[in-house]
Amino acid sequence: ASIEKLAHPATVDALVKAADVLAGRRRIFSIGSRATYPVAFLFAYTQSYFWDRAVLLEGPGGTATDPLRRAGPDDGLLAVSLSPYAASTHEAVEIAAAAGVAVVAITDSDSAPIARSAHAVIRVNPRSPSFFDAISPALAAAEMLVALIASRVGASVPDAVQERERQFRESGVFVPEIRRQPLT
Repeated sequence: ASIEKLAHPATVDALVKAADVLAGRRRIFSIGSRATYPVAFLFAYTQSYFWDRAVLLEGPGGTATDPLRRAGPDDGLLAVSLSPYAASTHEAVEIAAAAGVAVVAITDSDSAPIARSAHAVIRVNPRSPSFFDAISPALAAAEMLVALIASRVGASVPDAVQERERQFRESGVFVPEIRRQPLT
């Protein structure tokens, strides 16, 4: 149900606005801490298939936000934070906003700390019947955002993705391709 809500017109509008904010940037940083780290990683990793602008903010010893200290108005930041909100992600947004970086937030509330400085807010519902909240809606939102950004990059994206996958196969990163059987 939470993933279905991503198709609501307000969320679609927010995704489109977020893609518009980020697509033309020199670099697109991403950060997510604790449970939302996989969302930030997926966002940066998926972009790496078609361009070199994605920068995942992570670092030992509290160095994750260091690259933001050289960022400016030509850059963008995707910040992902769900309640309880990680202080490190909030700090990254504050640093970015002070530098004039365009911020996009994936979060669960318009009043979340990272939403306050955001140029676009993509709201997701992490609630689940389990005692753990779900990050799957945030993951799906990040995947949709990358697809929208890729559509703005242009016709070169499919060729870039194919080339990246070829490089991975040839270097042994991927297991050699086997003939896939259709799903029934």
